[in-house]
Amino acid sequence: MASIPKNLLKSLNLTDTQAAVYVAALELGQATIQALSRKSNVPRASIYRFINELRERQLITEVKKGARTIYSGADPEQLIEIEQMRLSDLRRVVPELKAIQNRSTKKPRVKFFDGLDGVKSVYMDTLTAEREILSFSDFTTELQVMDQRFYDEIYIPERRRRNIMYRAILKDSPEVAAYQKHAMKNLVESKAIPNIDIATEIDIYNNKVALMSFRGGSPYAVMIEDESLARTLRAIWKKLWERLPE
Repeated sequence: MASIPKNLLKSLNLTDTQAAVYVAALELGQATIQALSRKSNVPRASIYRFINELRERQLITEVKKGARTIYSGADPEQLIEIEQMRLSDLRRVVPELKAIQNRSTKKPRVKFFDGLDGVKSVYMDTLTAEREILSFSDFTTELQVMDQRFYDEIYIPERRRRNIMYRAILKDSPEVAAYQKHAMKNLVESKAIPNIDIATEIDIYNNKVALMSFRGGSPYAVMIEDESLARTLRAIWKKLWERLPE
């Protein structure tokens, strides 16, 4: 049998065995399943499992000759016409698909990120904030888990370069007191709450809410893209901020 062109599998989205049978059909012109099997070295049982798929995709034609079923491979020139027809069909349904997509944009989009690298990628996404990042922060636990170099050499310098203010409500601790002394030079404004266990960092920016957990094994983050949720949590954050002492 002739060798299978390297790009055939990719261009036609065929498996190795499907491509072998199609090429065998081209070589033989007209052939039974048994002949295709001999030429392609693909077992007849396997060919029976996918021959209808090739026929539906118009790569193989089927003709009855008496009691026998004869198969032929589609002329390669016709493959271009077949793909053009499929593209034309796709163009016709795109408006309907777009309408479905537009209806779904009102639904929250939720993404899960595992491990330190996942959490860091969420932090980097907060740098898309248009004005500011509002945060409830489990600062003390976060310091024990996160790579300080990530903050000092990547995240904070880039946030400062983009002039994005970070405003945080923190669980009070000695680490927080030390942090607040140098906060403003890093575009940070914070207030601390005593006697509260903030167990998860929550960052609110644009129409997104990012939740980062640094407790109980591997850290992880969840990002929720939902305008109503972000607006609600932003209102709660601001109301609490107003009531906290400077």
